[in-house]
Amino acid sequence: MAIEISKILLISFILILIAFLFDLIGFATPNYITVDVGSVEINAGLWKTCTTALGNTVCVDISGTIEDKDWFRACRAMSIFGFISLLVAAVLTGLKLFLLRELKPIFFAAIGTTFAGAFFILVANSIYAANSDDVSGGNTSNYGFSYGLSLTAMCIAVASGIIMIVDFVMGKSLKKVQSN
Repeated sequence: MAIEISKILLISFILILIAFLFDLIGFATPNYITVDVGSVEINAGLWKTCTTALGNTVCVDISGTIEDKDWFRACRAMSIFGFISLLVAAVLTGLKLFLLRELKPIFFAAIGTTFAGAFFILVANSIYAANSDDVSGGNTSNYGFSYGLSLTAMCIAVASGIIMIVDFVMGKSLKKVQSN
């Protein structure tokens, strides 16, 4: 018995997994911004700050004044919501693709969580960008690869959601399971 699956939905599933991986790396690494102050380079993320001086790197948890700011807590919360939303989107899309092919609510929930994850990432990165002077201490800073990976994850999630909507409109993913 051969089972037909939607190739478009499979592409969307793979894109969600890639977005989840990019967001995981961006979420966990301390490279949202980079500040160069003379011979010292400071990399800051959502959880740690790493300082490199004379070839030695020391990483510490973010604590003190930055962690106590409401904008920073909101940024962390939105990042966590985005991360969890992409994880749920990947699980729901996988369920729709491989196990629960005939259930429309699973498909709609997958689309919704995909766009919700992208929205939360956008909000988190916007908050961080608007307040990056607090993290950099007023020094000139550049966005790091963690920030870029988070934004890339957001764009990939939006593309995946659009692909799922196109798949829905074309009607391929909601057909009955066909077998030979």
